[in-house]
Amino acid sequence: MSIEYIQVPFSLGGKSVLALSRQLAELPEAESYEIDFSKTQHMETFGMLITAAAIRRLSERITRSRSRVTVRLVGKCLDKPAHKFAERMGFWWSIDDRENLHLVKRAPSDNTVPITRLGIDELYRRSGGVDPVRSGAVENAAGAIATALCGDSKDLVLWYTLTYSFREMFRNVIEHSRADSIWYAATTRPSADDIQVAIMDGGDGIRKALSENPDQVHDSDEKAIRAATLPGVSGKAHKVRSQAQTQQLIEDFPDQSPELYDNSGYGLTIIKELAAVAGELTIASGTTAIYYKSNRFSVSDIVSQVNHKGTAIRLVLHPSRLEGALDRAISNADRNRKCAGPGTPLLSASMQARLGLRQMPGTHTK
Repeated sequence: MSIEYIQVPFSLGGKSVLALSRQLAELPEAESYEIDFSKTQHMETFGMLITAAAIRRLSERITRSRSRVTVRLVGKCLDKPAHKFAERMGFWWSIDDRENLHLVKRAPSDNTVPITRLGIDELYRRSGGVDPVRSGAVENAAGAIATALCGDSKDLVLWYTLTYSFREMFRNVIEHSRADSIWYAATTRPSADDIQVAIMDGGDGIRKALSENPDQVHDSDEKAIRAATLPGVSGKAHKVRSQAQTQQLIEDFPDQSPELYDNSGYGLTIIKELAAVAGELTIASGTTAIYYKSNRFSVSDIVSQVNHKGTAIRLVLHPSRLEGALDRAISNADRNRKCAGPGTPLLSASMQARLGLRQMPGTHTK
C-alpha cells in the first residue's frame, strides 16, 4: 500500500498554514495519507478552516483502482491546549464526519462560534424557497452570529459591524461562488482586544466569479482579488434583469422594490476599508492569498501562495477601534469610487438597508 506522510507545522496560522494548504493539495496520488499533528501547538480559526478543507479534499480522492482513499490523523492529543481548543472549535469533527455534517448542531459558547457548516439549500429552506438575501434569512443568520460573539455586551456598534461583515461575506458566497455550503467560525479574545472571523467556501473562486463580467477577465488570482476589493467591481450591474425576473421578484417580495437588494459590489470594498481602520484582512482564493494590514499612514499588503478551491476570508476586528469605523470605511470607499470615476451613489437605498444605517448609532448618511 502506498502511503504519503505529511508533518503539520507548529502553527496553523499565518504563512505556515498557507504553505500547508499547498503541500496537501500537491501530494501525489496514494492509497493512504497520514497527517501528523504531533508538533502543532497553535490553532487559529482561519487556519483550521483552510486545513480541514484541504484534508477533506484529500479524502475525496479516488485512486486509479477506484478504491476510496483514506486519511489518517496521527499525533492528536487532547492533553495539549491547542488540540483541546481544536476539539472545542469542532476542528476534528469538521475533518472526519463528512457524511453527517448536516445533522450536527453546534451551539456557540463563551462568546465563540465553533466551526459551522451552513448549507445554501438550508438558507433557501428558511426563506421558503425564495432569495435568502431579500427574504432576510441571511440577515438573521448574520445577526445570530453577531449576538453570539457580543454575548451580554450592549455594544450596538460592535453588533452592527459584525452583522454587516457576516452578511456581506455570506452574500458573496451565495451570489458568486456556486458553492453548496458556507463554512465559518469566530473567536473573541478580550485580553488581546480582537475578534477573529473566518469564512470559507469551496466554490468557483474569485477569478472565475468575476469572469462572468466580460470587463473583469483576469489572468491571475492576485489580479482578481485586487479587482474584487475595488468599488462596484463584483456587483451585478453588467447583468440585465429580464421582465419575467422582475415580475417574479415583485410576486415573491411585494413590499420591496426589485432594485432594493441588487448587488452593487461594495460589500468586500467596505470590509477591506473597515479592516484598514480597525483590524486586518486576508483574502485567499485559488493560488493566491493577500493580507491587508493598516499602519499609521497607509494600508500595506503581503502576497502569499496558497492552494484553496474557492475563497477563504480572515477578518480581524479590534473592538476598541470600532467606534465610527464603519462610517469611516464607507467614506473611504466612497472616496475611492470617486477617484475611479463617476458611478451610482454609494449609499443607495439598497446599501442603506443592508447596512442598517437608519438604526445604527454613530453612523450617518450623506
